[in-house]
Amino acid sequence: MQNKQILIVDDDRALLHMLSQSFERKPCTVRCESSGERALALLQEDSFDVVITDVLLGAVSGFDILNKIKALSPRTEVIMITGHGTVDSAVQAMRQGAFDYIVKPIDLDELHLV
Repeated sequence: MQNKQILIVDDDRALLHMLSQSFERKPCTVRCESSGERALALLQEDSFDVVITDVLLGAVSGFDILNKIKALSPRTEVIMITGHGTVDSAVQAMRQGAFDYIVKPIDLDELHLV
């Protein structure tokens, strides 16, 4: 099985650590970023198979990241995560090309299945 490249973007460093640790035994390489701006810069330099991004990040939102990914690499799957989920936000994410939308607290088994 090929090693998958995963980018996780969230401003909660504890969550970033927990998520990256959860993929430790999977055949993948995980990169973490705590700001949307740094994630956008990284997306210009590198490609990823999967991006897991929080919706609310600050000046650069998860939707900004989703739109940039779909413009640069349409085959990259994006999983949106949020602690403030709404039906409107979920619909918007799916319409803009997100693969899935998960409300926090994150069930790691569900995330790995997705």
